[in-house]
Amino acid sequence: MLIQPIVENAVHHGMRHLHDKKGKILIRTALKEKEIRIEILDNGVGFDQFPKTGNSNFKSTSFGLKGVQERLRMLSSDESAESASLTIDKKTDEEDFTVRITITLPL
Repeated sequence: MLIQPIVENAVHHGMRHLHDKKGKILIRTALKEKEIRIEILDNGVGFDQFPKTGNSNFKSTSFGLKGVQERLRMLSSDESAESASLTIDKKTDEEDFTVRITITLPL
C-alpha cells in the first residue's frame, strides 16, 4: 500500500515519456537501527522535465503520493512512537536516476 502508488507514478509520469532510453526502477530496502528504509529510484523524465511534455494535468503532488503521505500520517499518529516519513529527491547523485523517493518506517 506504500510502494505500489510510487512505482505506478514512476511508470505513468516518468517512464512513459522516455523515448531515447530504457526505463529503470530500483527498489531497495534497508534495516537501520530502529527503522526500515525503503528507496524507490527511477530514471524517468524527472519532475523538472515532466511539465515540458505538454500534460496540463500535472500537479506537484500526485493523488498517489497524497495517499502514501496520508497512510504514513496514520502510522505516525501515536505521539509516543517515532514518526514515519516520505522524502522526495528530484535529482539524485546516483548514476542514471532522476528521482529518489525514500520512505522511513519506525520498527
